[in-house]
Amino acid sequence: MVFLGLGMLAPGLQNLWRAYAGRSWPTTSGVIVFADTQAETASTQDGEGDVLQSTTHGAPLAYQYEAGGKKHFSNVRRFGQFAASGGEWAADILRRYSSGAEAPVWYSPTDPDLAVLEPESARRRTTCLAGALRSCCSACSDG
Repeated sequence: MVFLGLGMLAPGLQNLWRAYAGRSWPTTSGVIVFADTQAETASTQDGEGDVLQSTTHGAPLAYQYEAGGKKHFSNVRRFGQFAASGGEWAADILRRYSSGAEAPVWYSPTDPDLAVLEPESARRRTTCLAGALRSCCSACSDG
């Protein structure tokens, strides 16, 4: 159980670090080369036989940018976030990042292939990771 918790925590810590570091990365201008919405519906059956459906919406996108005299491509909008439940959330992303639109891109000075459109304050991510750490610690003390 502890190893599972740590395995789930590691990517979160990496994303937290990248979100923090990304705020000070150099920027360049990028162009959105692909933007779309997607919706995926999953069905489950509860103990009483009722079918419950939930839909998750995403807004996959890709962009190109130049760094170090070379053309690069990325699909990272914000570190660690891939989909959400509301269709309006995805539509809002497409309003900001439609195909052909220019957008500022933050890229890692040590690895220009690593880039992000929205480096963010790490405060929101810290709250989620604190909860995950608390769960891991609780599992360790129970074991």
